[in-house]
Amino acid sequence: MSGKTTRQGQRWGQADARLRYLSAISRCVPKAIDELLAVDLENDAAVHAWAMRWGFVDGWARESARNHARLWKAHPEFVGRWFISHGQTQNILPMEKPTWDPAFESETSFRRRVEDYIGQVKKSALPEHRSGDLHFEWLALEQVAGLSQVQIADRHQGAVSESAISQAVSKIAHLVGITRMKPAHSLPS
Repeated sequence: MSGKTTRQGQRWGQADARLRYLSAISRCVPKAIDELLAVDLENDAAVHAWAMRWGFVDGWARESARNHARLWKAHPEFVGRWFISHGQTQNILPMEKPTWDPAFESETSFRRRVEDYIGQVKKSALPEHRSGDLHFEWLALEQVAGLSQVQIADRHQGAVSESAISQAVSKIAHLVGITRMKPAHSLPS
């Protein structure tokens, strides 16, 4: 019994780490998201080219990006927000957006459905930024933006060593489950 709990806990740990990493990409490298939205998502070669350009080399990351781009194209109000459900990042909306026809539903009933919808959205999405996300941002800056660890350290004006960044990025990359690489570009620091 405890083995299942441990495995479940580890799976959720990785899912949360992936969500934090993807959210860091939205905050730190929005250009990657903008370019993804311009890709023909049904064209595997185009998605692969985008993924190689932006460091989404692992299957889970590439498919999560593709699925989220589909969601974002259908629901632009969610662009840049990543969702999680049952231990996997996916293109989910918490539930259908409520609509109202006063001829068939009371205002009280509609307001109750709106409140339920708001609650579901809040539960399914990670907050904009949590304490401790700095290491995820460093990984996003290295993996997706193509910055060197020296460039990342320079952003902190000497307050963080390159060695500390290297250790943190290695640990987070392992937790997230990504293959580290330099993307096919480098954004200005």
